[in-house]
Amino acid sequence: MPRIVNPEYAAFNRDGIINPVEQDGFIDILDRVNHPKNTKQARALFILLYYSGRRPSELVAIKPESIDKEGRYIIVRFITKKGGRATTLAFPKDLYTTEVYNYCKNCIPDTPVFYNFISKNKNKVSWKTKKGEPHFKEYDRDAKRINYWVNKWSKRPSYWFRHNRMSLLAMKGATDRELMFFKGAKDYKSIAPYIHLSKAAAEKVAKYFK
Repeated sequence: MPRIVNPEYAAFNRDGIINPVEQDGFIDILDRVNHPKNTKQARALFILLYYSGRRPSELVAIKPESIDKEGRYIIVRFITKKGGRATTLAFPKDLYTTEVYNYCKNCIPDTPVFYNFISKNKNKVSWKTKKGEPHFKEYDRDAKRINYWVNKWSKRPSYWFRHNRMSLLAMKGATDRELMFFKGAKDYKSIAPYIHLSKAAAEKVAKYFK
């Protein structure tokens, strides 16, 4: 995960409380989404980020073949990074998910649909193991590029929306197993850091003392 310096991000990680962005707040942010090269692409990216909470590297891997319609749902197949599981998620077919579907299906087959957010540069990282052996690895800078634009639109880092979606699902009753499936996680430990209470939920817990 990239290092993100953001007061709100730091606060909910520290306190376990999140002020979630729900549908009304999402629509307000979406109205501010733009891009000098392709605003339709930017809107589709942000909608998918909000609904799915996926990592930038998983978003830029999406191709037209990754998305489909099935009954009342828009189906998206994500390749989960960091050793997790590939995940096929169903999102309710509404004005916004349909916008993503229509944009993606009009893109060139077998080509990443969010090409304006794919960086040609790589971060070069080197380190030494405990035995002193040198190691070297290159990382794509896609996360940094997407984070720049999402921060500009929403005043929040892109990774914040991962916490937002997981927390909203938990607040609405999703089970641990369902959350693990949604994230593409192998165990509960990897979903626990993403689940936070809203202020309203925290106040509800306090009422149990009465």
